Amino acid sequence: MKRYRLKIIFLHMIAFLAGYTSIFECYPFSVAFFAAAYASDRFRYTFFPMIVLGMTLTATAGQVIQYAVIMLLVLLVAEIMEGKRRKTNKWLQGLCAGAAVFAVAWIMGENLYIAGGEALLVASLTVLFAILMESFLITTAVDRETEIIHGPGKGKLQESAEVFRRLAGCFQELPYRQTSFSSDDRERMSRQMSRQFCANCSKCLECWEKNYYDTVTTTSDLFAAMEEEGSVRPDQVKGRMATQCIRLRAYLGEMGRVFERARTNLFWYNRLIENRQAVAGQLTEMANMMTMVAEDIYEEGSQEDLSLVDRIDRTLRQQRILVRKTSLSKKKDGRREIYISMRTRGGCIATKEIARYLSAVTEVPMVPHKDSRRVLNHETATVTFVEDTSFRVLHGVAKAIKPGQQVSGDNFAFVQTDDGQAVACISDGMGTGVRACRESQTVVELLERFLEAGFGKDTALKMINSTLVLSDGEPSCSTIDLCAVDLYDGVCEFRKLGAAAAYIRRDHWVEFIQSTSLPVGVLHQAECDTSAKKLFDGDFVILASDGVAEALGEDQADERMESLILKQESSNPKEIANGILSEVLAGCNYDPPDDMTILVLGIWKK
Repeated sequence: MKRYRLKIIFLHMIAFLAGYTSIFECYPFSVAFFAAAYASDRFRYTFFPMIVLGMTLTATAGQVIQYAVIMLLVLLVAEIMEGKRRKTNKWLQGLCAGAAVFAVAWIMGENLYIAGGEALLVASLTVLFAILMESFLITTAVDRETEIIHGPGKGKLQESAEVFRRLAGCFQELPYRQTSFSSDDRERMSRQMSRQFCANCSKCLECWEKNYYDTVTTTSDLFAAMEEEGSVRPDQVKGRMATQCIRLRAYLGEMGRVFERARTNLFWYNRLIENRQAVAGQLTEMANMMTMVAEDIYEEGSQEDLSLVDRIDRTLRQQRILVRKTSLSKKKDGRREIYISMRTRGGCIATKEIARYLSAVTEVPMVPHKDSRRVLNHETATVTFVEDTSFRVLHGVAKAIKPGQQVSGDNFAFVQTDDGQAVACISDGMGTGVRACRESQTVVELLERFLEAGFGKDTALKMINSTLVLSDGEPSCSTIDLCAVDLYDGVCEFRKLGAAAAYIRRDHWVEFIQSTSLPVGVLHQAECDTSAKKLFDGDFVILASDGVAEALGEDQADERMESLILKQESSNPKEIANGILSEVLAGCNYDPPDDMTILVLGIWKK
């Protein structure tokens, strides 16, 4: 940034020298430099006083006034043209500057041959100065961008991500969950019997010292049998203990209590291990998210990008839009986002119109971000522009509640993310009623928040699963049926966790997307079924909850659903969803066995 300021000072020194330098008592450099600066639209107003100050040191008062009037004429013509939304460039500025010099000289009665030569010289110098200044300013932009690129932000964010990964590794290196008692566990429970139950027995010394190995082995075998069968009878006791233990029934009863306490401890131990692994998964996903953010925000710009910023600034200023700052962000997929802090010089202009100017400069269709303001006025505001998508999507939903219930156990969501994804999801809570509704609503709300915060689909599903596993209430088992349509290329990705089949309708045929995975919240590491399909103009995606398949009959659900989908003649997603639901309800005599939800997405080319 220090180098950038020095170059600004250098340019103003050149402006001073342009006003100071004369040729045969003429000052063509002053007019040419001012016109070139106005064409490049950089520091156009601050150059004028510097040029006039330079002229006052060598020129007469009349000459200063004469050339000041010429520069004001150049400014006036440029402002009039920009007010009519016409583009000003170095060639046009050179022509205007030469014409202004000749016109003022003719009005003042000077030699027209000398005036014509000076006018040609001014026009040529204007074009030359504009080319040199444009190259110099782009180099300045490169220097300024380098200061941002090599700042400490990216390194610190990546270091924090590495800390999260190491912390997750520490959690994962701890012991894993235990499904049954080991031989060491059974031996430890046997020694506990000797301390708690046999310590006051008259035969304790004989059993636990003289015949220690036989007693421990028999007790461990009894614990193994108790773990397998649930209880142990006296007739299952073998060896010396069967004949010499004087309190055998009481001994077996105490073993049962010790075993139950140990099994309870094992359950909570495993629950702790699952929670630890869930936390490790969340830490890993947070590290991945931080790495992704670092790459997105601090990605280095190329020389081409910096030149594009300069062209954008000039184009908008030629439309009477005063640009304060322009920034480019390039995503991993190569798509640009443009952030412009700007205001108008008077009046208002729609940001959609500004997007058209940007589309012409970038040669890519641009639109204002959905959260950006729609109108720009004289107040400075920062507007975000993104590449326009190739497809648009509409959705419609139809629902039915199981008789006897006040609310549906199904919930759905539809989210359009900043990266051009249209994400639809149905979650079916375990059972019916309020509890099922609460579980599926939690899943849907978490999914919406994660996606809106910028998390990827897989990361969001893992975070939701770990959140449900870590919950201290009753186990939550909710299905997730998610599809995400990339509105740039039309690819639809499906993620299914215990969900029913999804369907794609294209013209006069239907494709099924099946699932065999478990619902979310069951295992600490959820594994979802994934698939991707290319969609085309006029395709429809139909998601349905388990209640629809149950009403159609598990064995013939797909075939009957295909028939119902093809039967719909409407191209409105809402009408298609209502039509399918009406047919399903009619087939079960309007007595649905479970809650039903049908979500339909329609995709069309823009």
